[in-house]
Amino acid sequence: MNEQVSFTLRGRNPDVLTCIANLSNDEVFTPPELAGRMLDMLAEAWAADHGGANLWADKTVRFLDPFTKSGVFLREITSRLTEGLAQQMPDLQERVDHIGAGLSPAGAAQGVQHRADECGGVCVSAV
Repeated sequence: MNEQVSFTLRGRNPDVLTCIANLSNDEVFTPPELAGRMLDMLAEAWAADHGGANLWADKTVRFLDPFTKSGVFLREITSRLTEGLAQQMPDLQERVDHIGAGLSPAGAAQGVQHRADECGGVCVSAV
């Protein structure tokens, strides 16, 4: 007998990365809220060092996350860049392609040093 049980979240759609961060195992995942706060601090420091410039509106910056697990930093960075680059790159597909080319998850790297060299000294490490 195959019976389906009704399941509802009462109007709540949990963030899957928050759920992963709360799992109990040997790995430690960064909760999305913490990643967001860290990226806020990064943007503030960037602005202070670059005459008030908006990090998320700078299409020359590339990001390296050498310890990617759940991808929370890359997801948050992508979200911020998608919004920040909208004025310079109004075409969404062009913007998404550009952002994807500038993100370096560890799994896609030949090695961390190789990916850091590709950034030409303009990488911002998400860790």
